[in-house]
Amino acid sequence: MSVRASLALCHINHSFLYETRPDLFPYGFLTDVELQLWANYFDSKQ
Repeated sequence: MSVRASLALCHINHSFLYETRPDLFPYGFLTDVELQLWANYFDSKQ
């Protein structure tokens, strides 16, 4: 599953990537990389 698809599912389920994709974000907390991915995701939705 792509990161973009994961972002869409997380948005629907009100969760974060680190919770649903620990294979990609193993730190267990919100990182700057994930914040940037969320910003890009919401910018592309508008």
